[in-house]
Amino acid sequence: MKTINLSKITVVFFALFTSLLFAQCSEEEPIGNQKNPPDLRPISGSTEALVETSNSFAIDLFQSIRQNKADENIFISPLSVDIALHMAVNGATGETKEVMKETLGVAEMSDEEVNQAAKLLIEQLLSMDQEVALAIANSIWFRDAFTLQSGFDQLIQEHYDGRIEGLNFDNPEAKETINQWVEDQTQGKIQNLIQQIKDSDVMFLINAIYYKANWQYQFDKSETREAPFYLGDGSNVTASLMSNEATKVNYNYEEELQIIEIPYGNGQFNMVILLPQGGNTVASLMDGLTIDQLSNWLEQTDTLTTHLMIPKFKTEFKLDMSDVLKGMGMELPFTTDANFGGFFNEIPGEKLFLDRVIHQAFIEVNEEGSEAAAATAVAIGVESINLERPDLIRVDRPFAYFIREKHTQAILFAGTMLNPAN
Repeated sequence: MKTINLSKITVVFFALFTSLLFAQCSEEEPIGNQKNPPDLRPISGSTEALVETSNSFAIDLFQSIRQNKADENIFISPLSVDIALHMAVNGATGETKEVMKETLGVAEMSDEEVNQAAKLLIEQLLSMDQEVALAIANSIWFRDAFTLQSGFDQLIQEHYDGRIEGLNFDNPEAKETINQWVEDQTQGKIQNLIQQIKDSDVMFLINAIYYKANWQYQFDKSETREAPFYLGDGSNVTASLMSNEATKVNYNYEEELQIIEIPYGNGQFNMVILLPQGGNTVASLMDGLTIDQLSNWLEQTDTLTTHLMIPKFKTEFKLDMSDVLKGMGMELPFTTDANFGGFFNEIPGEKLFLDRVIHQAFIEVNEEGSEAAAATAVAIGVESINLERPDLIRVDRPFAYFIREKHTQAILFAGTMLNPAN
């Protein structure tokens, strides 16, 4: 596992939306505290291409989930789902591999390019801010009655720094072993990811992400006040609104929304809030959102020191993403016509299929900063056998948000906050 040593971190941090979104690197990009410079080395062409596909996948995935969860607070890590599925692609063959790569947006990239780009992206994210606690861990757990294909384990270890272990899936302790690993990697925030190991389960490919970061401009707890948060139906609930009278943010005012970019740590990681206005809603904004539109809005932001008020909140979210991914075009891998011939020696590849893709995520936002975690488990089954500058920005109605890193433009997490009282 590649991780920043938490014992040496002075300000602890980790981020969401998700997927990750990285902003364009420029000379105007903040360089942070000189004692904590960001890792702004050039991004390789393949890594830049992977980030673009990952961000597009993040938006598509988020929109697909919203269609069925429109009335819920949603929080996911598109990056976690992306990494877990990329690991699984390495075991797919033929049309199954083609379908998965098409859905993930990497059909034009070779497996080697994708794997190497993923490795470089993870390394650069982990070195971007020493005041942010960020851990990205991968593992593969398989039924120990079988042996992995030669080279598959080395590939996962080399490019994803993954732990690979065979377990007796018939032993009830196997589930606890996997869940404990996930819990350890996420500082206890993601628990009981795997509810059941089925008789047909032969492998779990898992990604876990943990993020904890302090705001660059923290909120004074004594200034937090109970205040109305206005819901989409016109009613309101009471929320704890944090307040900072001199927060430096990046801000953009559009006819349909306000964009507020709030920095963590040395300024490389940030939370992006999309606050609807002018009769628009979170649903209307997100339904038409593209990664190009989001990038354009962010490019138009200007630095602004303002009085900022945002709600404290905590969200936990869990979902089997199988139907969502099928709806995005990844149907074949979930059928018995799939072919995953790159995993095992003993089991014919055409007998294996994606059984389920389980995703679980957590975020807490308070006066100090944000703590977020997520895990994705891909279960492989076998077939038997114009800028306005406000003096006050008040986020007191439903909004969408992302946690992103600017240099790489990667989206780590994404969410909607419809009701902070839930």
